[in-house]
Amino acid sequence: MAVVFELKDALQVSSTDGTSENIAGFKGQLQYWHYNMNETKDVGWGCGYRTLQSMISWLRLQRYTSSPVPTHLDIQKMLVLSGEKSNDFVESREWIGTVEAGRVLQLHCNTDFRIIELPSGHDALKYDFVQSLILHFQNIGSPIMCGGTRDNISRAILAVKPSPKVKDTKILIMDPHYIATFKESIPSSDAPACLRFLFSKGWISWRSITMFSKESHYNLCCPIPNSTDEILTSGTNTLDNGCEQADVHVFQHFEITETGYDG
Repeated sequence: MAVVFELKDALQVSSTDGTSENIAGFKGQLQYWHYNMNETKDVGWGCGYRTLQSMISWLRLQRYTSSPVPTHLDIQKMLVLSGEKSNDFVESREWIGTVEAGRVLQLHCNTDFRIIELPSGHDALKYDFVQSLILHFQNIGSPIMCGGTRDNISRAILAVKPSPKVKDTKILIMDPHYIATFKESIPSSDAPACLRFLFSKGWISWRSITMFSKESHYNLCCPIPNSTDEILTSGTNTLDNGCEQADVHVFQHFEITETGYDG
């Protein structure tokens, strides 16, 4: 079900309160990639590849890159040739994470990335983390790949709906673990019908910010198309709580703290 959709399409069929004024999310169009697409049987190991493919589809649809969406084998060969992985990685069923995904964005799409690092899922309950998501969607607009250590399921974050109480914040998750076992009866060209199906099964859904496990470390890979680099290097931004956001440069790993960002 390689459905192409915009955020407004998802909001129309999702269980929100009917308003989108406080929602910050991805811009433009995105394609949903999931298990077993294109006759690649990857159940149990391919979720990171699928989330990466969705992110590259976003870059293509926004014309930030003309590179095709790579296959699993293409991704594996790139990571071996770049020295990120050993030769036995090719044709394996080894997972990839957010850092490997970022490297593929560099190699295949000439696109930079940054990593938002959460030492624990508990850090997702801090104002600064929510604000970092809002600023990313407002200034960059790319979907975000999320993966953890103990919580090692790859997902994409598509939007955030903040709340005065951080624990009540919602994030829109796109989960690639849907298994296509037969030809879909719903044509992918019928985006509303596809989205209704995906929402009804929970493959795209609004989830509480508390979904992050306190026992897991998380990395979030945020693609930065070349035309948006200047947004991240032009100086500091002031957050609503008076904290300063440190200059963010490509490949900067930072932790969310109570008072702001540590570079």
